[in-house]
Amino acid sequence: MQTPYNLSVTLEVARRKLNGKSVAEIAWRSKAVIGEDNQLLLPFLSRGCVITAGSWQVSVLKGTPLTITEEIMILHYLATADGTPLANRWISFKELPGGNIYTEPFTNRAIKPLVKFFGPEPTNLIQAAAQFQGTPLQLGDVGIMVSVLPMVPVALVLWEGDEEFPATGNILFDASAEHYLPTEDFAVLSGMLVNKLRLQR
Repeated sequence: MQTPYNLSVTLEVARRKLNGKSVAEIAWRSKAVIGEDNQLLLPFLSRGCVITAGSWQVSVLKGTPLTITEEIMILHYLATADGTPLANRWISFKELPGGNIYTEPFTNRAIKPLVKFFGPEPTNLIQAAAQFQGTPLQLGDVGIMVSVLPMVPVALVLWEGDEEFPATGNILFDASAEHYLPTEDFAVLSGMLVNKLRLQR
């Protein structure tokens, strides 16, 4: 678990990685929009965010301010995005580069909470995801796609339990995922998303 100090360092490192990069190139690769004063406009979980080029400060257009973890995620996305088209094919976390190393933390941070919070009533996931413009998928007994960032769709899938077997779940990513965020970020992102969905129940 990173301390606030370590997160502050991580945030500054993320900002430095963007220094010297073309704003137009970043916008094209990430599907951000260039606004006034060379600012980048980017949706993050259906919230409008503004990123100021140069200082790389991130803010929201309205509503609750971003957490430092969310700011880091957005900056990592801008720095990593290379414009690769979506593959429209789902893969598991362990199929991401080095994903097998983080499988246990990913499971504990995201999969287990998903099943705990929504496994008993999977249809609640549909209602919760509606707050983030989630769309149904033909996966599992209940499947939902949530667009976290323009090129980062995330699929949440549940299979209902019965008297013999408990409910199970999974979280999947587009096969292009490695072109938009580092693998470790997908574990953080997934846990964050599940928690936000839990709060919508």
